[in-house]
Amino acid sequence: MILRIAPRSRAVPLFPLSRCIPPARSPLCATTCDSTDLIATGAMLPARDVGDLVVAPFMGAYTSVTACEFNGLPKATVVVV
Repeated sequence: MILRIAPRSRAVPLFPLSRCIPPARSPLCATTCDSTDLIATGAMLPARDVGDLVVAPFMGAYTSVTACEFNGLPKATVVVV
């Protein structure tokens, strides 16, 4: 599966977890630099780097509906898969 991100339209390959390094228990935080912006404390995720895209359905408050510019950070790019 290929994920295309607008406006730059750069292709990002999506790999199934079965092809990745075994997952490890990891915290998953949003980017607002706020101590309460913790999405999960024990998410099982493969190795990743800063800037990697994490695809997660059903994110509730972490969607474009409630998006705003907070702590000087711009709104996140909307990605359609």
